[in-house]
Amino acid sequence: MTAISGKGFHSSVELGFEAVETIQEGIAQGQDLKTIAARASSALIWKIATIAASTIGTVLTGLLAKWLGTERKISSAMIGAVEHAGNTSVKTAIKNHATAAGVETTLHARVKALT
Repeated sequence: MTAISGKGFHSSVELGFEAVETIQEGIAQGQDLKTIAARASSALIWKIATIAASTIGTVLTGLLAKWLGTERKISSAMIGAVEHAGNTSVKTAIKNHATAAGVETTLHARVKALT
């Protein structure tokens, strides 16, 4: 398992060493056990939160990329079918709907790129 932090990539073993170092620093500074435990657990909680947030971000990015790829394939298939059919009344209706939706310029550029 790997985690991302401000220092780069850390294995779970290295995260454990960081907790041990935090405890050793607290002992060396003469802090009481409650303070040492609070510092060590606080650091660990932030590491876990960072791991969780980066994992969620990665999963959402992957799902979004998959969804956008599917949408792109669908629109390519539809544009290809409309162009192949050559029906001007259908093309005009699509253009009117795209204009009303505010995407006519983008659709026109996509059609030009595919045909």
